Amino acid sequence: MNAQRPRVQLTARVLTAGSLGAAALLGLSLVLDLAGQAQARVVGEFGVVVLLGTPVAGLVSTWSELRHLRSTHARLAIAVLLVLGLATLMALLARA
Repeated sequence: MNAQRPRVQLTARVLTAGSLGAAALLGLSLVLDLAGQAQARVVGEFGVVVLLGTPVAGLVSTWSELRHLRSTHARLAIAVLLVLGLATLMALLARA
């Protein structure tokens, strides 16, 4: 950490927690599936949702941490969120 670089502890924590949580859920889903449990699919799907939501949560936390220190970087985080939202919307519309 130096004077030029802002602290992004929240972002690091959010990304780490999301990744570890998704890995734990997907691992649990695998174990449940191998044991023949019906809940395996639900747990696995929730793990995928957590995995896909982790970057979004990371971008929101990045915006939160940088909005006062580096407004340009915070705006870039919002721009990436908008692109992700647009891509998700396009993918959902293509399925309809």
